[in-house]
Amino acid sequence: MCGARRSFAIFSPPPHISPTPSLTLASLVQALCALALGLYFSAVAMTLLTGSKLWAFCSGYLLFVAGYGIGHNFFHQRDNFWMYAFNLTCFDVFDWKVRRAKREQAFWGNPHSRPS
Repeated sequence: MCGARRSFAIFSPPPHISPTPSLTLASLVQALCALALGLYFSAVAMTLLTGSKLWAFCSGYLLFVAGYGIGHNFFHQRDNFWMYAFNLTCFDVFDWKVRRAKREQAFWGNPHSRPS
């Protein structure tokens, strides 16, 4: 039986490949993040090519959506590639995390010492 190959039916996939691709929420969010960053870089390129103020406004708005929105969303998860989109906005990921931790976690120990 040395060298024998397993045969599969003509239309059935091998057992290690699922027959239908699974679409998860995480993969959809990552695809939307990639789309937003792609739109941002396209708007910057159009601003540089045309010099239009409309394209400059669009690139600024997309910088806010793509850079700040995506980066802040992924701050609340473990470290990954998408949180560094925040660096496009000229803020620093590390400094923002430290400031946020100091601001939001300073009053967790005593409920009476929280600012009102």
